[in-house]
Amino acid sequence: MNKFLLRTATVVSLSFMAFTQDSYASSHTDYKIIGEDSRVKVNNTTLNPYQSIAFIESKFNNVYEDCSGTVIAPNKVITAAHCVYNPQYGGLTEQSKITPGLNGKIAPFGQFESNDIKVPQQYKDHQEDQYDIAIIDVKPRNGVSIGNVVKPIQMEASDNSKNKEVEITGYPSDKFEQLRVQTQWSSSSLVDFQDGNKAYYTADTISGESGAPVFNKQTKNIIGVHTGAVETSAGLYNRGTTFTKNILKWVQQNL
Repeated sequence: MNKFLLRTATVVSLSFMAFTQDSYASSHTDYKIIGEDSRVKVNNTTLNPYQSIAFIESKFNNVYEDCSGTVIAPNKVITAAHCVYNPQYGGLTEQSKITPGLNGKIAPFGQFESNDIKVPQQYKDHQEDQYDIAIIDVKPRNGVSIGNVVKPIQMEASDNSKNKEVEITGYPSDKFEQLRVQTQWSSSSLVDFQDGNKAYYTADTISGESGAPVFNKQTKNIIGVHTGAVETSAGLYNRGTTFTKNILKWVQQNL
C-alpha cells in the first residue's frame, strides 16, 4: 500500500539463532507508523530485490542490535551506522551476523558473518545523523561470497530525491514480537523533501528496520538507507541517509 497524500502525522532452519530485540536503534531514535499502517508482508523473499535484503544481528558485549541491510557488492552489505557503532558499548560491534532473505525460520541463502566494518569518521566522532551509514565487509562462507548467492542491488545517486516514490523494506521489531520470527515488511510513499544527505518520507517503519534499503520504486535501485524518524515543522516523518555525491563517494571508496 502506498502513501502519497499523507502529510501529518530463508532453505536452512534457524532454530539455533537467538533473535533478540535489545536494540540500541530503538533508544537511539524513533520509528513511526504515520497515520494508517501501510506495511505489507513480503511472502517470497527469494525474489529480487527481497533476497538481497538482510536481517543483521550485531553483538556489543552482551547487548544485541537487530537491524536490516542490503547486499550491494560480492562481499559488502550496507546498513545504518548506529546498527554497528555504539559509543555506549565501546564503539564498533564485536561481530555482525547477516542473513539475506530471512523468512521466519527459513534462511534460503544461509547466514554470513562480518569481517570488517567501515563507518564515516563524522559519525564516529560526533554521531552526526547526516552520516548515519556503514559498510559491512562480509566473510565468504565455505568459499562462497554473499553476493554470489543473492544478487547485489545496484546503487543510484540521489542528490535530490524530492517527489521520488520510494519503498522501504526491512525486518520490523513489532512483527517479531507478534510472530516470534523475523519477517520482511515493506511500505512506500513519496519523498516530501530532502535536507542535506537526508530524505524525508511517510512510508511506515518500526525499530529493526534501521539500515533497510530506500529503493527508488521506478528503477528498483537503492538510493539510501533508512535511519529513523523526526518531528519537523511540517509534521512527522521517517527518513534515511541518501546517496548524495559525498555519501556515494565514501561508499564507493569502501567497496
